Amino acid sequence: MANFLTSSPIIQDLVLPFLLVFLLVFAILQKSKIFGEGKKQIDALISFVIAGLFLAFSKYVSWLKDFSIVLVVSIFIIFIFLLIWGFVWGDSSGDSLKDAKGLKWVIGIIFLIIIVVAALNITGYIDVIKTSSSLISNIIFIVLIIGAIAVVLNSGKKEDKK
Repeated sequence: MANFLTSSPIIQDLVLPFLLVFLLVFAILQKSKIFGEGKKQIDALISFVIAGLFLAFSKYVSWLKDFSIVLVVSIFIIFIFLLIWGFVWGDSSGDSLKDAKGLKWVIGIIFLIIIVVAALNITGYIDVIKTSSSLISNIIFIVLIIGAIAVVLNSGKKEDKK
């Protein structure tokens, strides 16, 4: 069954893009209440027409399919980061790290770096970074700038408390 869903051009080129566009437009219309409150039929009809028009342009359907892959991978990476972040920063009742806020930040940043490196490795972009020495130096420079800004902002907060 799963093989049918991934190999069928009807599912890939018609059904899934139609459902995605229809549901996104319907959700936006429902949330914004452009046509009034309780007008689900009008919102559904307009969403149906927009999704149908979207399918008429195959160039945009292929663009949506390509972009969806990036979107799904990004959502998965964010999910993993939030899962680990919740593990580190979760409810601190009975937590031995309750008073060690600095240690929690260090652990969170280490996990973020691990997730970024793992995502780059899985997607194959780690080879691009390894071969580009200027990219590595730029990344290190940006991290140092962010660190310096964080130190300055943090020291300003401590002085305000005194």
